[in-house]
Amino acid sequence: AILPRVSAPAVLTSLALDLQAGSDLDTTELATTLADAGFTRTDPVDEHGEFCIRGGVVDIFPAGDDQPARIELIGDTVETIRRYDAATQRSVGEIDRLRVVPLRERPDAGPENQDSPFSLVPFFDYLGAAKRPVFLVSEPDEIRDRIERWLAQVSESYSQTKDAPAP
Repeated sequence: AILPRVSAPAVLTSLALDLQAGSDLDTTELATTLADAGFTRTDPVDEHGEFCIRGGVVDIFPAGDDQPARIELIGDTVETIRRYDAATQRSVGEIDRLRVVPLRERPDAGPENQDSPFSLVPFFDYLGAAKRPVFLVSEPDEIRDRIERWLAQVSESYSQTKDAPAP
């Protein structure tokens, strides 16, 4: 998982949103950002990864959230952010802040982005971007076994190359 190249940390950061009441929001720019982040524009919004902009109302269903959010604008200013029930479209409560992160680690990976401007970097570029990186390891025994097999293969290849007669 760490060998494929992914979008630069700055790209993913630029596609993340942190919205709160009183902040200004350009809906045209928001639509572009959400599309680049992997969201699908649809009406109504009732599944993760969807968004809709209708006049002064923006609906977004971020990944990992239990309910979608409705942002109400006055002009370009966020007036309120509310959670709502996707089935009934009824508000269930106001929230102070809405955080939205990209849906994929490579925003340019969709078929609609054949000539993407996003550059790809090795995963290790993220180590310098984080103050204290945290790694969660799933199935550590399997990972340890794979590392040991890979190291044995590299060692064997090195031995064969080192002992081979010079051309």
